[in-house]
Amino acid sequence: MLWSDSLLIEGEHYPELVHQEEADKYERQAISLLIDVLDAEKSGDDKAIKQSAQLVSIYCWTSENLKAEFMPQAQAEIKAREDYRMEQAEKLARLTSTQESMTQSSAEFTFSFPAAAGVQACRQGASTLPLKCHTRRL
Repeated sequence: MLWSDSLLIEGEHYPELVHQEEADKYERQAISLLIDVLDAEKSGDDKAIKQSAQLVSIYCWTSENLKAEFMPQAQAEIKAREDYRMEQAEKLARLTSTQESMTQSSAEFTFSFPAAAGVQACRQGASTLPLKCHTRRL
């Protein structure tokens, strides 16, 4: 991604930033292609393997070169994607569980008498009642 901590002046040339962006783009493409190659090999699908081999050859790379140079980054990216998928699956499972419990609890009969004890206590006029109950009668 092209950016700099320093202020860039309009009309000036910054070849080091352009070269860094090109290097980053090259690395991102190589890692993405290597992930595609690894996925195709993992699936064992001949068509996918051929397609990934064609893509690799377009950039004049070989899958062996990609693996030698970018395997750690590709594995880190694959792990990050897998962690993200697991996190999303957990969130979906929690959401589904909550929705099911809400549906189940809304279908059940519930009885609630929250104010009955307080109203009855105020009517009895007990001296141990809080001042709040006594002031309601006024």
